[in-house]
Amino acid sequence: MIRKQDICGIILAGGKSSRMGYNKALLKYKNQSFIDTAINLIRPFCSEILISSNPDIHTPHDYPIIEDIYKDCGPAGGIFSSLKASSKKSNLIIPIDIPKVSTGLIEHLIDQADPKNISVIRLPNGFIEPLCGIYPKSALSIVESFINKGNYKIMSILQAVNIKTIDINESMSFYKKDMFINVNTPKDYKQI
Repeated sequence: MIRKQDICGIILAGGKSSRMGYNKALLKYKNQSFIDTAINLIRPFCSEILISSNPDIHTPHDYPIIEDIYKDCGPAGGIFSSLKASSKKSNLIIPIDIPKVSTGLIEHLIDQADPKNISVIRLPNGFIEPLCGIYPKSALSIVESFINKGNYKIMSILQAVNIKTIDINESMSFYKKDMFINVNTPKDYKQI
């Protein structure tokens, strides 16, 4: 198991929110903003927190905002820049737009993670959640090499390296069918 003092939490909040038409970090879920929801979710597990975003994001927190070194690369750019800024070997990555993820899932992810390889969640239907996982600092060079080739797809990166997939299923106490609902549009937001 990876220890709390060895984990940096990285919140991917740098998307353009073009389909939403509003900064997703500031949307509310259960009376708190998505950014607060994400921070409160990972804070118990991390000794460092970084927010991958544009410098104009407004949060009531003092966590560092990490701007993309490589622009317009989607999540790959945010992951690269945040891994580079992290002082930890293990990095818990979550996107801003999955507010229903539970602490039970995060505990399970950390308990099962392989500190030497990227560890990601695999859902009961076999789908891999590439943006909810533990990324070692050593993944920095492979992410950069894909960015330099113009391939920004996280799944392409995961297919090129050894990864650990951590299965979750309906029998787990923290499991909810809609826990990975991704909020990209006003319609998605209405659903939650």
